[in-house]
Amino acid sequence: MEGTTLIEKVNSLPDEMKREVVEFVDSLVKKSLNKRMQRPKAGCGKDLIAYIAPDFSAPLEDFRESME
Repeated sequence: MEGTTLIEKVNSLPDEMKREVVEFVDSLVKKSLNKRMQRPKAGCGKDLIAYIAPDFSAPLEDFRESME
Protein backbone atom coordinates (compact mmCIF):
# COMPACT_ATOMS: atom_id res chain seq x y z
CA MET A 1 0.00 0.00 0.00
CA GLU A 2 1.30 3.42 -0.87
CA GLY A 3 1.84 5.94 1.89
CA THR A 4 -0.37 8.56 0.27
CA THR A 5 -3.30 6.14 0.07
CA LEU A 6 -2.92 5.31 3.75
CA ILE A 7 -2.71 8.98 4.69
CA GLU A 8 -5.85 9.75 2.68
CA LYS A 9 -7.75 6.95 4.39
CA VAL A 10 -6.63 8.02 7.86
CA ASN A 11 -7.48 11.66 7.12
CA SER A 12 -11.01 10.64 6.13
CA LEU A 13 -11.65 9.10 9.57
CA PRO A 14 -13.35 10.90 12.47
CA ASP A 15 -11.02 12.29 15.15
CA GLU A 16 -11.77 9.51 17.64
CA MET A 17 -10.82 6.84 15.12
CA LYS A 18 -7.66 8.78 14.21
CA ARG A 19 -6.64 8.56 17.87
CA GLU A 20 -7.24 4.80 17.76
CA VAL A 21 -5.05 4.55 14.66
CA VAL A 22 -2.28 6.47 16.44
CA GLU A 23 -2.53 4.17 19.48
CA PHE A 24 -2.45 1.10 17.25
CA VAL A 25 0.59 2.33 15.33
CA ASP A 26 2.34 3.15 18.62
CA SER A 27 1.70 -0.39 19.85
CA LEU A 28 3.13 -1.82 16.60
CA VAL A 29 6.24 0.34 16.95
CA LYS A 30 6.70 -0.77 20.56
CA LYS A 31 6.25 -4.42 19.56
CA SER A 32 8.81 -4.01 16.78
CA LEU A 33 11.33 -2.41 19.15
CA ASN A 34 10.89 -5.23 21.67
CA LYS A 35 11.61 -7.84 19.00
CA ARG A 36 14.77 -6.03 17.93
CA MET A 37 15.98 -5.69 21.51
CA GLN A 38 15.61 -9.42 22.23
CA ARG A 39 18.33 -10.46 19.79
CA PRO A 40 21.35 -11.80 21.64
CA LYS A 41 24.72 -10.35 20.75
CA ALA A 42 27.66 -12.46 19.68
CA GLY A 43 29.60 -13.77 22.65
CA CYS A 44 26.86 -13.16 25.21
CA GLY A 45 26.86 -16.82 26.32
CA LYS A 46 30.60 -17.30 26.66
CA ASP A 47 30.44 -17.79 30.45
CA LEU A 48 27.36 -20.05 30.49
CA ILE A 49 29.24 -23.35 30.23
CA ALA A 50 30.87 -23.91 33.60
CA TYR A 51 32.14 -27.47 33.09
CA ILE A 52 33.20 -29.59 30.13
CA ALA A 53 34.20 -33.21 30.75
CA PRO A 54 37.87 -34.01 30.04
CA ASP A 55 36.84 -36.62 27.45
CA PHE A 56 34.43 -34.27 25.65
CA SER A 57 36.31 -34.54 22.35
CA ALA A 58 36.86 -38.30 22.61
CA PRO A 59 35.07 -40.45 20.02
CA LEU A 60 31.74 -41.84 21.16
CA GLU A 61 31.43 -45.59 21.63
CA ASP A 62 28.22 -45.60 19.59
CA PHE A 63 30.11 -44.50 16.47
CA ARG A 64 33.26 -46.57 16.93
CA GLU A 65 32.27 -49.06 14.19
CA SER A 66 31.71 -46.37 11.58
CA MET A 67 35.05 -44.71 12.39
CA GLU A 68 37.13 -47.85 11.89
